[in-house]
Amino acid sequence: MDIETTHRELVAAQLRIAFGSVAAFERAYGLPTKSVNDVLRGRPNARVKAAISDVLDKSKSPKKQSELSDCNRKCAASHRISGAGK
Repeated sequence: MDIETTHRELVAAQLRIAFGSVAAFERAYGLPTKSVNDVLRGRPNARVKAAISDVLDKSKSPKKQSELSDCNRKCAASHRISGAGK
C-alpha cells in the first residue's frame, strides 16, 4: 500500500489490526506520540512513513491457508446437503 494514495483511515485500520492501536504501533517502532496522525494528515516525516510502509508491506504478504480449507472446497460437492447425494 502506498501511504499517499491510500485513504488515511484504511492505513490507521491496518495499523490497528497489526498492533491493536496506533499508539501501540508508535511505541513498538519508537516513534513520537501522534506522529502517525501527523503523517496521515500530510505532514512529512520520512522515518514514520518508512515504519508505516514496513507494516503495510508485511500485511500484504500472502496468508497461509488452513490445512482444512482445501478439503472443504473438494468435499463440499460430495456433502449430503449439497444435493450430490440425491
